[in-house]
Amino acid sequence: MSLGRTRHGERETMYDWLVALLAVGLAGIHVYLGVTADEPQFLVVGGLFLVGVLFFFTGYWRAILYLLAAVYVGTLGVL
Repeated sequence: MSLGRTRHGERETMYDWLVALLAVGLAGIHVYLGVTADEPQFLVVGGLFLVGVLFFFTGYWRAILYLLAAVYVGTLGVL
């Protein structure tokens, strides 16, 4: 069983798709809050989640970006 891709070209696993789906869900929640509460910072956070999902499915995704994504989500949790 593999968690994530170790090099470009490998197929995505079930866990990769689950994480991508959760990130899209979080993006949707943040965009909804940004629109309904008229808070632009939620739109930025939602947009960054979507950009992260797009990067994940490109060749630019590297293992170091897992760390960057974890720091990003951790920072959001603290804020």
